[in-house]
Amino acid sequence: MCQCLGQKKKALTSVVKQPQTELFYTGEKSRLLGTNLNDVNSPSITEDSVNAVGITMGANSTLAAYWPWTIYQSTDASLHRVRNRLYSTFSPSTTWDGNRIGISALPGSKLAIVPCSANFTRIALKGGYGVFYQTLDGRLSVAVTDSNSPEVDPLYTLSWPTGMFAGLGHNPSSC
Repeated sequence: MCQCLGQKKKALTSVVKQPQTELFYTGEKSRLLGTNLNDVNSPSITEDSVNAVGITMGANSTLAAYWPWTIYQSTDASLHRVRNRLYSTFSPSTTWDGNRIGISALPGSKLAIVPCSANFTRIALKGGYGVFYQTLDGRLSVAVTDSNSPEVDPLYTLSWPTGMFAGLGHNPSSC
């Protein structure tokens, strides 16, 4: 501390925070794996804690991710969610939870996840995203998971009209 005009001043320290990039991918034996990339950390590339969870996906499963969630398809065609249990400061933890999200999709369905808010603080701990997928008959569909949860922000767009996708799907049995 220094004396300046009779008042004490404290030295300010700054903490450099850089968002980290998470790369989720399918590894050997259809395992869900992840890697962290952050130039501020040493080492700058590390294995993600999700690797220790031991999640096995369906053989043709695709992934969709929007931090802190990853969506994948299991061997029985059901969609599952894996979520990092963020700390209250929104920093990543080393613990994960996962569960079925109540959707069965066409095996090998392409997946996409879209947040219901651009404000990360609204969705990070409460949820609030739409999952785009192909239904069992090949049509494009979307669902907002946990839309009945009391934790979901009331300002979210809770659904997209799935009828808007009618006719866009490909029905493999009609080939």
